[in-house]
Amino acid sequence: MQLTTVYNENEDFNALLNILVTNASIGFVLVFALLLLTLHPKVAGWVTAGVAVAFAGSFFILPYVGVSLNFLMVFGFLLVLGIMVDDAIIVGESIYERAERGLTGADNAILGSQLVLKPVVASVLTTMIAFSPLILIDGEVRQFTRAISIVVMSALFFSLVESLFILPAHLAHIKEPDPNKRGLFSGLMKLQRICSHSIVWFARTIHAPLAAGASKMRYLTVAAFIMLFVNACGLMGSGRVQQTFMPEVEGDFMQVQIEMPQTTPFSRMQQIAEQLDTARLALEA
Repeated sequence: MQLTTVYNENEDFNALLNILVTNASIGFVLVFALLLLTLHPKVAGWVTAGVAVAFAGSFFILPYVGVSLNFLMVFGFLLVLGIMVDDAIIVGESIYERAERGLTGADNAILGSQLVLKPVVASVLTTMIAFSPLILIDGEVRQFTRAISIVVMSALFFSLVESLFILPAHLAHIKEPDPNKRGLFSGLMKLQRICSHSIVWFARTIHAPLAAGASKMRYLTVAAFIMLFVNACGLMGSGRVQQTFMPEVEGDFMQVQIEMPQTTPFSRMQQIAEQLDTARLALEA
């Protein structure tokens, strides 16, 4: 007898884990770089670090709620990676906006976080509520959906805690950078001011008039969005936009089942097996 390993799921799991690590690393760099162009470097650094803190908090409680390190847990982290940094950005920007007006200190950091407390909490809670029904699913599917839901909700919870209680402490004494100061980051700060002023210009000259017009002509705005929604439904219903619930993806296995008459000699079976093996070698080449 001979024991042969046909399929090792550890390889797929390690590949998925590498995707998580790669996406998290690239995400940290991109978030830090983007925030560095619009906000103070200290704000960008602490907001980026908040993602790692939220991940660490989620990893801490997962063993106590029966979630192990598996495919679904990694998929949940991949799912929540792009949305868990939003609340920290909002809180950090609110505190930095007050610092630009010369208001610094712990009290101003607390006030800056309180100004955006309601929308931040509401945005996180609505996302958590959207994933919570996955825990209540019965049957065999529950073992798949429960892990994803717990991972997403725990990561969002710790992200909210970090942005409301830890981040303000780090940004309590942040100050607006001196534009005339020369040093290592002088060129970076010039680029940061250009990007920041460009965003402010866009908000005042383009976004504000559009938002005011949409608010003034609210019935026309609602009618336009209803028309677009009905048009989208029509495109999907008519088949112009193709949709597939279970798309076909490349598999890891190729199975062949051959049935022959009971009177087939063993030599013929060996011949067919050799033909299949030759085709497999040609495909691999």
